[in-house]
Amino acid sequence: MTCRCDYKTENESSSGDEERSSKYSFVSALCMSGGEGANSYSTNSLLQRRALAKAKPVLVKNIKELMMDLNFPKYIKVADLGCSSGQNTFLAMSEIINTINVFCQKWNQNPPEIDCCLNDLPNNDFNTTFKLIHSFKEKNFTSKVPYFVSGVPGSFYSRLFPRKSLHLVHSSYGLHWLSKVPEGLEKNKMSVYITASSPLSAYKAYLKQFQRDFTTFLKLRSEEMVSNGRMVLTFIGRNNMDNPLHRDCCHFWTLLSKSLHDLVIEGLVSASMVDSFYMPFYDPSKEEVKEIVGKEGSFEIKDLEAHEYDLGHCNQDQSKRSKSGQNEAVYIRAVSEPLLVAHFGNAIINRLFGKFAHHVSQHAGCRNKTTIVDEKETLVLTNELNNKILAIHCKSKDDDLGDHYLAVGQSQEYKFRDNLWHTTLFWCHMGQGPDYKIQQVFEAYRSTWSKYVGYTYWIGREDGIYFRQDPHGLPLVKRYDWNLTAY
Repeated sequence: MTCRCDYKTENESSSGDEERSSKYSFVSALCMSGGEGANSYSTNSLLQRRALAKAKPVLVKNIKELMMDLNFPKYIKVADLGCSSGQNTFLAMSEIINTINVFCQKWNQNPPEIDCCLNDLPNNDFNTTFKLIHSFKEKNFTSKVPYFVSGVPGSFYSRLFPRKSLHLVHSSYGLHWLSKVPEGLEKNKMSVYITASSPLSAYKAYLKQFQRDFTTFLKLRSEEMVSNGRMVLTFIGRNNMDNPLHRDCCHFWTLLSKSLHDLVIEGLVSASMVDSFYMPFYDPSKEEVKEIVGKEGSFEIKDLEAHEYDLGHCNQDQSKRSKSGQNEAVYIRAVSEPLLVAHFGNAIINRLFGKFAHHVSQHAGCRNKTTIVDEKETLVLTNELNNKILAIHCKSKDDDLGDHYLAVGQSQEYKFRDNLWHTTLFWCHMGQGPDYKIQQVFEAYRSTWSKYVGYTYWIGREDGIYFRQDPHGLPLVKRYDWNLTAY
C-alpha cells in the first residue's frame, strides 16, 4: 500500500464498548505465549516464518521503490507492527536492512540511518525479543547501514508515532486480530468463531468489527506516515465468498470449539463458559479488504496477493496423523493460550490441546486449505562468502525467480511442487560481488532428485559451490568451482 494523504481521526469510545470490554475481559490478555519453552510462540512460529518468506518479494520491491521515490534519503524510520517475540521478530528488519544495503551499493549511494521500531501490545514478551538483539546485530555485522532498534508498546489501533514520521510500515500476522470481541454473538452457541452452523448475524458482527478496526488502523497510519510511504501487510484471510459462514472441517477455530465441547461433556468446563468465549479474530476476503481501503481513502493498493496455507495435517497417511496433530496443537496453543487461560483458567489447557491434537488427526483427509501446505520441494541458496554480496538468479522453463542479492549468512528459499510429468528442472546462477565477474551457472534441481528428502541446499563459499540434500545429517559436498568470467 502507498500512503496518499492525511486523514485525521477522533478517538472513538462509547458505553457499549466499555460494557463489552467488561464482558469479554479476557481480550486484554491477548498476546502470543512468551518465553522460549516448548509451548512458547518463539518455539512454535514456523507458519509465520513461512508467511514472511512468501511476502518477501513484495517487501523487497516496495523498499526499492521507496528508496527511489525518496531519492535515497539520509534517514528512514521503519515500524514492524505486531512484532511478537522470538527469532521471527527480526526477520523482517534483517530483510529491510539488507535490501537497503545492497540497493545503495548497487546505485553507489550512501545508506541511510534506519530507526527500527518494534511494536506490540504491552503484554508482549519484549524481554525475550531484546535478548536476541545481540545475535541480530551479529547476523548483520557486514551491513554498512547504521540502524537503531527500539520497542514501542501499544495497540496499533491507537496512535503510536508522531505525525509524518514513518517511511515504511510492516505487519505480518497481526491485523486479523481484532481490538475487541464483536457485539451480537449471543446466538452463536458453543463456537469460539464463525462456523457453518453459525447464524448469519455472527458473520455480520465480525465483519462490522473488522471494518471498524481496519479503517481505524488505516486512518491512524496515514497520520503517522510521510507522503509516498509504504505499508506491507500480511494477515490470514479466506477465499470463499459465496458462503460467508463457510469454514471447513479442519479450520483451527472449528477444531478448538469441538475440543471445548468435549470438555463440557466431560464436566471440566461449563457450557455457559464456552458460550461466553469468542475469538477476537477475523479472516477477511480480498474483496472486503479492497472495499475498506477504498472507502477509507488514505491509501492505494499496489499489490494484493493471496496464498493458500494449511497447518500441515491435510492429506497425510495414518502414520503421520498423530504427529501432525501435536504440531498443530502447539502452534494454536502458542497464539491462543493467554486468552484461554484468562477466561477458563490454566487447569484445562493441557487436556484441551490434547483433545485438539486428536481432532486434527481425525481430519487428516480434509482437502480444504484453510490456513501453509508444505510444498513438496524446497530449494535453498546461502551466502557463506567472506564479506561479499552473493547474487543469485534461478529459473526453469516456465518460471523465472528473479534476481536476489544475499548478504553474508543470508539465505534465499524457493518452494514448489514438481510438475505432473516429473520433468521439473531449475538452473541457478551465482555471482560474487562487488563486480560479479566470479560466477557459476549450474543445474540446481531435477525432479529425479525427489527420492531424497525434499530439501536441496546450495552454499556459495570462497573455494566453490557446495551441495547438500536433507536438512539434517548429510555432509556438504563441493560440486562446482567458480568461473572467472563477466557477469
